[in-house]
This record gives sequence, C-alpha cells and structure tokens, in this order.
Amino acid sequence: MFETICYNTAFMLKSNLFDINYLAESQEFEMFFKIVRDLTGIATALTKPDGTLAKRLCQESEYNPICQLILATNEGRTLCYSTNQQYCKQIMKCKHGIHYLCHAGLIDFAIPIYIQGKHLATINCGQLLSEQPSEKGFKKLYANLKDIPIDIKELRKAYFSANYANSNKIEVIQALLSFFAEYFGEMGYRLHTTRYVNFSDPVLEIQNFIKENFSDSITLNDAATMVGLSPAYLSRLFSKHTGVHFVEYLNNLRIDQATKLLIKTDWPITRIAMEVGFNSLSYFNQVFKLLQNCSPQQYRKKTRTYNIFRTLKSR
Repeated sequence: MFETICYNTAFMLKSNLFDINYLAESQEFEMFFKIVRDLTGIATALTKPDGTLAKRLCQESEYNPICQLILATNEGRTLCYSTNQQYCKQIMKCKHGIHYLCHAGLIDFAIPIYIQGKHLATINCGQLLSEQPSEKGFKKLYANLKDIPIDIKELRKAYFSANYANSNKIEVIQALLSFFAEYFGEMGYRLHTTRYVNFSDPVLEIQNFIKENFSDSITLNDAATMVGLSPAYLSRLFSKHTGVHFVEYLNNLRIDQATKLLIKTDWPITRIAMEVGFNSLSYFNQVFKLLQNCSPQQYRKKTRTYNIFRTLKSR
C-alpha cells in the first residue's frame, strides 16, 4: 500500500495534479491555518515559489490593521510585494523557513513547502509586532512608513490595536509552521491520494519512458525514482507485468533500434552502439549476438544480401 501511495504522489507531481492548487484546495490545509489564525491572530497566504500570490487563506479585512492601511495605498502594496520577492529568493537558497522584519518593521514568516525535493509553494504569514505597543515603537513605525501617504491618527489607532509576539512566541510559531510544512510536504499527501489509487500503471509509465529515452543512460534506480517506488519492488512488478526483467526489456528495445540502423545506414558499428544507448562496444556485440544469433556485422551483411536478392527477384 505504501509503495502504491508513493507512486501515486510521484505520478501526480509529474502530471501536475499535485500542484499548488491542490494544496490551496485541501481542506486539511485550510483547517490548519484557521487554527493558527485563531491561536495567534496572524494572517496567512499561499504563494508560488516566485513569490506571487496563489491564494489568501483569510480576507484582507482580517489582516493586521497596520497592514490594511499600508495596502490601501499603491506605494504600500509595491513595498509589500518587493519585500515578499526579496525573502522568497532567500528561502530558495536556504531551503527552510525564516522569519524577518518587513519594510514596516512587522514580523513576517516565509515557510517553503517541499514535496519530493520540489519547492511547490511558500506559506507567507505574520504581520505581528515584535514587542508590546508603545510610544517609542509607534515613532519607529511611523518613521518606517514616512514615504507612504497614511493618516497619522489612523496609523496610531491601528498600531495600538495590533497583535504582537515576543521572541519566544515567534520561535514557537515558526517551529509550528515549519513542522506542518514538512509534514504536509513529505507525508501529508496521503490525506487525499486514495482517490488516485490505480489512476495509472507504473509499469506502463516506465515502458513509455524507456521508449522515449532508450538512447540515454537509464538504470533501474532512475526508473524507480521517477515513479516513487523502491528498485526491488519495481523490478518485481516490471517482471510480473512484462515477463522480462527491466534490463532485458531495455536491451530488447535498443537492439531492435540497432537492427533498423544497420539496415538503413552505413554507420560504423561503434556509432550505432552508442546511438542506441550502449557505452561499451563489446557489451553491445554480446547482447546483439544473444538476441539475434549473429554479430552486428553478420546481421548487416545477411539483411543486405537478402534485400538485394529480393530486389532482383521482383524485376
């Protein structure tokens, strides 16, 4: 069952079924952030890896009152967007969650969600004061926002009604968000994958992959990684469904392509061997003789003699 779930997840990623929209529409995902909001009062959004908004997980009317004033101006929105872009680039480098001060001096969090090593989305949330509101803190905030046209009386009212968190609480919030992101990314996919059981056949997926990439260096481990199965399990599954082992199937396809090139081209045997995916001429000759009961040179000579005889006979 675990192997099947892993395969389904890999297939969803490959076919873009398990994408950022899948996360945004997940009931469990929304439920978690509703709980976080109720506990901490922080606003949450889901963004794409490049920092652009994918989905708000609360309304702008639920934002920190300071942020509502900032976002009511074009200048403020531009600064907020620029800050998000800056820190999205930072988490792509460090690949773990961070908290930081936005342009206004509020605490924000950026927590990446990775699924099978792929950065699928980022949780952006926060809008918390880093200390209890005070006159000193208000003057600092006002200085940060001096280039944004905001009424000072409204800003004062918003500031003294805003949520705040001390350093300990900030660390706890980041740890909670990071734990959820890691759980959802590496294990939480199981919550919805049951609907995709038997959605596609991993063996068929591998067969199609081999047909398209036989000339490349392909191993059983590569194929297993692609469909999210262990090499041993994929080997058993592949043999059961095709009647041959993975390497036999790959070599059969490569030799079949080699026979066509031997007939249609005058390429040297070495070039043909490399063209169909063999890195060793001696191994190519060995496999060819095993499957065709003759060497590549003998096959070329035999088929050309036969074709000449057939052409003469038809005249």
